[in-house]
Amino acid sequence: MVKISKVPIIVKEVGSGISYEVAKKLLNIGVKGIDVAGAGGTSWAGVELLRNKSNQKEFWDWGLPTSYCIKEIYPLKKKYNFTLIGSGGINSADDIAKAFALGADLIASARIILQTLMNDGEDAVIKLIVNWFEYLKKIMYLTGSQNIDQLKNDKLIKKEFLF
Repeated sequence: MVKISKVPIIVKEVGSGISYEVAKKLLNIGVKGIDVAGAGGTSWAGVELLRNKSNQKEFWDWGLPTSYCIKEIYPLKKKYNFTLIGSGGINSADDIAKAFALGADLIASARIILQTLMNDGEDAVIKLIVNWFEYLKKIMYLTGSQNIDQLKNDKLIKKEFLF
């Protein structure tokens, strides 16, 4: 399908994350985008358990965390031209900033936006997203980042506690 498609193909995981090895295989066949959709967002295994009225919880939180997937797959950008999308548990501007700093090109979020829409309406969703953008601007200012590319360049600091 990738070889015959006239449009770029993006592969999206559904809540379990994509490993470095899988990402490399996808890129080798010509995929142009990878949405890691790591554990931490909507658990589609959990959705299926609920849909089937199952009391089992074994695979509810199964998978690779989004931050791990982004960090592991980002180095492939040196060899391959593709878009890295960070999704799965993106619920705040802090999450967005961290995903960008780890190397994501784009960020996606669904659950919190849909919950806000259902609970508080369309205006609340607009307010949520505007607040994320405003907070992200502050993070960028505090890290000396004039754009997203600069936020990606060594802006993560390992926090050590000194007593």
